[in-house]
Parts: sequence; structure tokens; C-alpha cells
Amino acid sequence: MKKILIILLAVFGFGIITNAQDIILKKDGSEIKAKVLEITDQQIKYKEFDFQDGPIRNINNSEVFMITYENGRREVFNKQNDTVSQTAAKKTTKNCAKKIASGIDLGLGGSFATKIGYVGRTPTFFAPSMGIRGTYHLNPYFGIDFIKLNWITDVYTTKVYSYTPWQMRIQIMSGIRGNTPSFYKCISGYAVVRLGYAMHLAGGTNFYGLGLETEMGINFSPTVFAGFAYNYHTYFGDYDSGLEMHTFSFRLGFNIGQ
Repeated sequence: MKKILIILLAVFGFGIITNAQDIILKKDGSEIKAKVLEITDQQIKYKEFDFQDGPIRNINNSEVFMITYENGRREVFNKQNDTVSQTAAKKTTKNCAKKIASGIDLGLGGSFATKIGYVGRTPTFFAPSMGIRGTYHLNPYFGIDFIKLNWITDVYTTKVYSYTPWQMRIQIMSGIRGNTPSFYKCISGYAVVRLGYAMHLAGGTNFYGLGLETEMGINFSPTVFAGFAYNYHTYFGDYDSGLEMHTFSFRLGFNIGQ
């Protein structure tokens, strides 16, 4: 009877010792008998179960498939890591595109004029510009420029019209924009197409017509962007019907919003 009692106590004690360890199952199929001390977003800190007086060791979460704890509870890490990664990616993407933003851009470039039905074009003009925009992003990759106001000033480098050294064009537009996924942190590409009403103020006479703007460039951050734009402006008035203005410019801009 005494021997049976000793054997039962030994078996029971062995079971307690065995269950007191944590098992780290790696993705390559190998196991680590351990005492898990801490789990962070990146690593698991543990001590070897058979050498708990030894140093604290680390293993990356990405190498671990599952931990079976001493109480029998299991924690699967591949699913958890995927969820964390997806959440982080969504958060990063969201932060890189302001949902509602107002922006201002300054442009520097040149213009030239053509006329429908005529061959040739006028000499190039020096054309500084400024634009104000309101944008609403439906998602991080697609948005609407619900309003864009452009002021383009054509300063003549040659005397095409002798009565004035400069003319101003105003464009009121709406359009759509697209953003690429981020290349690095919040750096991404963008492209925009806008269409609307255009007015040319020249010598006290207003020429009105159709305005078109295309733009592409790089978002360096949610706040700063730079790119190249092409503006097209054609007139419907009787005096200069068929006259077209073409402007190419480099744009540097800033966004404010949330």
C-alpha cells in the first residue's frame, strides 16, 4: 500500500511539472519548452523551461505559430499577426489621405495660343498661376475636387498685343482625382482631371469659354504635394471664337484638412 501511494504521488507530481511549462510551437514545426515572460507586438520573451535561471531569450512573433500555456490555453499567432498587420496598413493608408481638405497651389510655367482652323501659334508667354481647391476623398484612393479656382496670368515675353503687357484667366472647375498606394510611408502618386467654366480678362473685355485641367504628381505627405499641370482654355465669344490657350506649369501645393 505504501509503495502504491509513493508511485501515485510521483506520477501526480510529474504531471504537475509537465503541465507547468509553456510550449512555443514555431512555424517550422519545432517546439520550445519555455516559461513565457512577456509578449510584445514584435517579440515573445521567455526562459528555457529546463534552465529558468538562465538568460531571457527573444523570438519574433512572425516565427511562432502557437503557444500552449501551462493551463492548457492556446494562442495562435499567425492569425493575430495578420489582423494586426492589416489594421496597421489600413491606419497608415487612412492617415495618408485627408478625407476633407482645402488646398492651395502655386504654379510657374508658360502659355501659348492657337486658333481653330488656323495654322501656327503665338510665341510663348510667362504664366505664373495660383489655385485654391476643396477636396472630398471617398476612400484613400479616389476623391472629388468639388471646386477648383485657378488664376493664370499671361505675361507677354513678345508683343503679341501691344495694348497690354499681361492678361488674366480665371477658371472655375470640378473634377475627380486618384491616388496610388503609398510607395514609402505617405509618399504616393496622384492624378486629377477637372472641367469647368473659363474666363479671359483682356483689355477690359471678358472672353468666356470652356476650361480643362489635367494634373499629375507626387504627394510627399498628407500636407505637401508637387506636380505638373496642363490647362486648356477655348473661347465661345464672337470676337475670338475658336481661340485656344495652352498652359504648362509646375505646381507646388499644400493641403489643410482632416
